[in-house]
Amino acid sequence: SECIGILLREESNLKTLDLSWNIFNSEVFTSLGEAVARHDSVRTLRLRSCSAITAEADPPISCFAEVLARNKGLTQLDLSANRVDSSVALIIEEALQRHRRLRRLDLEENPLGVSGLRSLLRLLAEPRSALKLLEIDRCLYGFDEPDKLPTFSATTPGRRYSLDLSRPYHRSLLRMLYTTAERLKVQPDATFQGLVCTEKDFAHAKRDSAGVWSGVPAQGKLDFVFCIYPAVEAAAKGLADGDFRGFLQRYLQIARSQPSLKEAVPLLARWRNLEGRPADQLVYLKALSKDFNLSSSCLEHLCSHCPDLAGIVVPRLFPCLPDDVAARHLGLSIFQTAGCYMKAWPELLPFLNFNPENPTGHYKLDLERCSEHGVAQRLLLLNTWESILDKGVGRADSSQHGDGSHLRNARYHGEPVYSSCATIAEWALPENGLFEFDYVSGRRPPETAAALEDTFDALLVQLRGSRSDPLSKVAVLRSISHCVYFTSMQIRQMLTLLDGAGARTELVVALFTRILDMQNAKLWRSCFEKPEDYERVKVRLGFVTMFPFFQPENACFKLDFTSYEQRLCMSILRGLEAKEKADTNLCECTYVQEDGTEDKLAGGVPRPWATLAQVPIVGSFSGSYRCMPQDRRFLDRRELARLYGALRGELQDVDVNWWASLAETPADVLALVELLFWRYPEAPGAETAFQEIDFKATGTVKFQDFEPYLQELSCTKFKGGSAEEERERVRGVFNFLDPGQTGELKPDQWQVLSMLWRELDLTLSELVGFLSRVFGGNLQEAWTMLDSKGRGVLSRDEFSAAIRRHGFFGPTRAACVHVDAGESGKITRGGFLALSKYKEPLK
Repeated sequence: SECIGILLREESNLKTLDLSWNIFNSEVFTSLGEAVARHDSVRTLRLRSCSAITAEADPPISCFAEVLARNKGLTQLDLSANRVDSSVALIIEEALQRHRRLRRLDLEENPLGVSGLRSLLRLLAEPRSALKLLEIDRCLYGFDEPDKLPTFSATTPGRRYSLDLSRPYHRSLLRMLYTTAERLKVQPDATFQGLVCTEKDFAHAKRDSAGVWSGVPAQGKLDFVFCIYPAVEAAAKGLADGDFRGFLQRYLQIARSQPSLKEAVPLLARWRNLEGRPADQLVYLKALSKDFNLSSSCLEHLCSHCPDLAGIVVPRLFPCLPDDVAARHLGLSIFQTAGCYMKAWPELLPFLNFNPENPTGHYKLDLERCSEHGVAQRLLLLNTWESILDKGVGRADSSQHGDGSHLRNARYHGEPVYSSCATIAEWALPENGLFEFDYVSGRRPPETAAALEDTFDALLVQLRGSRSDPLSKVAVLRSISHCVYFTSMQIRQMLTLLDGAGARTELVVALFTRILDMQNAKLWRSCFEKPEDYERVKVRLGFVTMFPFFQPENACFKLDFTSYEQRLCMSILRGLEAKEKADTNLCECTYVQEDGTEDKLAGGVPRPWATLAQVPIVGSFSGSYRCMPQDRRFLDRRELARLYGALRGELQDVDVNWWASLAETPADVLALVELLFWRYPEAPGAETAFQEIDFKATGTVKFQDFEPYLQELSCTKFKGGSAEEERERVRGVFNFLDPGQTGELKPDQWQVLSMLWRELDLTLSELVGFLSRVFGGNLQEAWTMLDSKGRGVLSRDEFSAAIRRHGFFGPTRAACVHVDAGESGKITRGGFLALSKYKEPLK
């Protein structure tokens, strides 16, 4: 240290100093750095292989690198073979960002790794830096996260940081965050949230007259969340709430390095120097694939020197291109052969399939792949923006964990992301690993949106006729989903053409935000015949998102109180019951406590549960909701849908197609509906039965009227036991229709049967409509194809299987009920042809 002080005394005119091949510890490097900072006459400094191997957490060279920010004279610096890893590289980046003279930096034979190289490439592309020549031979391998240090990402810097300010890397990282806030044009007080420092009187650093961040403490620990919400809000200023693509373009333009032609030249020159070293080229591409915006001409230049690597260069750097049609076309046109294009296709596919205008879906991303890492970055940015939008419109937090996030079921390397952080805003996106999650956008159709009409029938024909597997069909629909909107009835029709619960789930998820009349969601919910299939939809899209705000009648709820969103569902449900019918609408309720004890809640669901904070945080609940039509509080339901379901517009009662699902209906009630459907095939169907029972026109039906009526119809559906058991089953059906236990049924209560009758009628109309489209309206030809063996009769199972073979996967129960009047279990040709009156499906 004394020798260095003598060499670099202020009156010295020393221009070149070579101290290579010494062994310096942190103390010597600190003294050297301070001397170089004071002495601006030195132009060339060589420190090759000087960093001692010590037990310290940081390489000794980091102490010297940190002080470089205050030097103004160096033009050449050699730090080769000094154990410069990714942490030291970030220190160098932060220190030299505004250095106006340093033009050459030698870092050969250092374990930079991908992260370290990225820091130096950002420095090379920094317009305020004079650096033009970067020597990095034999140094592209190393540990990207030494000692599990907190990492830095210019694109997504938001996360929780715990810094030890006694370490140079942590201090430099803090300065980088200050620089990031400055670049994003937000104040530190707005971005550094929840700040806790062990040192008293902590104050944010400020740039001094030399442009250096001053005031960063050299001791103490600092914990905070770097919040990019203000930056995101500023970037989205002036954009429409639904312009997701425009937001991403604007934010990435601000946050990332965007080298001009002048800055791009050294980047491209460095790439050319790596020619013939494919392993180094791959590391270089991975470093360049994040935190940079590149033009298609840059990609073309990179490929021109290594044509054989086009299939590698383009997929890795494609996420760096502007997100517009022209740039993508130019990027893909770089491929000179179809074989090269097809080779790159698997890696490009996840990014090309990503639709920022409709991001709702399931993602399983390998972060090692640059294209998939780019998708993850964009989704995290969209999540931040949508969280801001939710707060702006006063939308309640309906997220899975109560943190306002639109990500659900997030897992990294198979472990829940929330096991390592309290909110997704505190989580840092890793460089590699498997990241799997669902994204559920809060975007909803504008009030002026119109459903696809003229070409919808053609869409159904293509959907049915395509030889692609069901999931591929859904992927195509997702890719164009931002251009179209659908009604609930149209969603239902598409569901009947998809085989398998998995494909149906994917269709609902892909098109959920494109449905115009969510108040009629029960129309397509009815296509999920098994409760567990629809339960998967709720897990994917969210229990609150899928809450049946407008038509909760007969819906079954199974809620796990350890989940925030499911406790919120309980609160909504109990609050709605309190407004509509005090304590009688929630039926067949059971609360299972943490120790497994069952409570049947004989006194009703506790009233305090209407408040979220009063719902237990352990245990589970099951039950169903029933409400008499006259007790519905439509305005309250609409307000809940607006607050939690992102409803837009002023819906009225007449806008709701009141419906009932067969899957939510008890078996005995369904048996009665089938009987009425066979007995009264013409509309108004079940309403005719009410009039016949109430032949005196009193407007009510009592049990003593209801039971004899079933006997007159020679109903055998409730037989199978003693007369008392049969009577109890009939009583159970009556009580289902009379949830208030008034002892009599009125036309409003009878509507449940009418709605179920309409559901059967609709399923039959859909089936016949499908056969008409496939066979040109010729049901005789349809029967010939279904009865391929020419026997003239099919069992119910054979009939259903034949229908599925021809591409219809909706329910066939109604057809069997209508045709097999005698319940023989057989479908005959004559009975099938009697379906001709249903040729035109309901609209």
